[in-house]
Amino acid sequence: MKEAKINRSNSGPTPGSLPKLKPSTKSNRLRILLIHAIDYPIGGASSAHTHLIIKGLRQNQADAALIIPHGESWGGMKNKQLQGRYDGVPFVFMSRSTDRSRHKLRRTQETLSTMRKTARFLRTRYKSGKLDAVILATPDFFKLLPVITTCLLGKIPFFIWSVERMSLNRDKQGPTAILRHISYLIAERILPRFAKGCIILSPYLSKYYLKYIRSSSLIISPNLVAPETISAAPRDAARENNLPDKSILVYSGSFAPKDGIPYLIEAFSLVANNRPDLNLVLLGKNDDPHVFSRLYRQIDSLGLRNRVEMPGYVSLEKLHSFYRKAKILLACRANIPFAHYSYAWKMGEYFLSERPVLASRVGSISEYFTDEKDIFLARPGDPKDIAEKITAILKDYPRALRIAAAGRETVIRDMHYIPQMAKFLEFISKQLNQSI
Repeated sequence: MKEAKINRSNSGPTPGSLPKLKPSTKSNRLRILLIHAIDYPIGGASSAHTHLIIKGLRQNQADAALIIPHGESWGGMKNKQLQGRYDGVPFVFMSRSTDRSRHKLRRTQETLSTMRKTARFLRTRYKSGKLDAVILATPDFFKLLPVITTCLLGKIPFFIWSVERMSLNRDKQGPTAILRHISYLIAERILPRFAKGCIILSPYLSKYYLKYIRSSSLIISPNLVAPETISAAPRDAARENNLPDKSILVYSGSFAPKDGIPYLIEAFSLVANNRPDLNLVLLGKNDDPHVFSRLYRQIDSLGLRNRVEMPGYVSLEKLHSFYRKAKILLACRANIPFAHYSYAWKMGEYFLSERPVLASRVGSISEYFTDEKDIFLARPGDPKDIAEKITAILKDYPRALRIAAAGRETVIRDMHYIPQMAKFLEFISKQLNQSI
């Protein structure tokens, strides 16, 4: 996400208020609020994508803003402002803090409180004629029930923005996980029938939703990119991490089962002996400490402790510096259903960095990119094939860089946030029976 100064306000929101957002007097400008519980403006890839949606809608002459019921992180959010503007995007937190409590009961109480507050906010704004439509991001039905109920009873038009088939994510067990699974199933199979439309991230995911809604009620809105996002990144992240003379392979993202990190480590072990100059850098984190314990055990068993770096979360500037330094950027997801129905957020910035991208043939990746034309593809869950692809890329690196340049052209052509949000806005307008 582009760094920009926040116009700040420490006071919490009042019902129906939004910082410095004046509804347009033009009747053809849609007034849209996107509801998403994320860390903002500094957060993960989902936060960056959400930012581009709002920014793109506003650049296409919609009065759009971001409503954040609560953040997702605890003890470390850099942003402490509850409302303001970031890079032209108005945002407001409904919680008393941008951080989440470490205590489960308090988090549950906060969720109930902020969702009720969000619902009142929407009702007040709609009744005062300052709202045309609401977008609910990847809804958890039970969690968003106050908001959904308000929209249904108040006849507030709402759309669903779905980026994953969350009902397939069964990483956790127990009563809470079962309840969450049911909530996701309702959100995926029943809620779309009451929405004005569904905005789906990938063609693979759209096939699932078409079982429950008409094709005219669905639009595919891909991973968005902003060409200005990746700069020359003057900061040398590799040098700061004691890797100034090393060639590095870089992965960035979460460490969930869908991300296939153990396969990447095993693949790296197959090429490491022949490439003593090569190191593997894994950026990101997982809230489950057992995940990293297992990865470190695997790294130690393969004798790679001095060859694999895991810096955790890094600043945006540092992240982009790692991208520019990388020999290859990796997104080799596992061959599991949850991975097929989602799409790696980081792919857009990967391609903008003009480094060769190696991904696995999972989900819709082959519908956007062509192997050895603008991307390199490997078989999912196959460390040997991943290793062979790494070796081939490094063997003819000038060719790999030409393919990387073609990949950048592909994402700018097909995923640039401004024209994509023009289509997005046209779809919403059509569903609302309005003309822009």
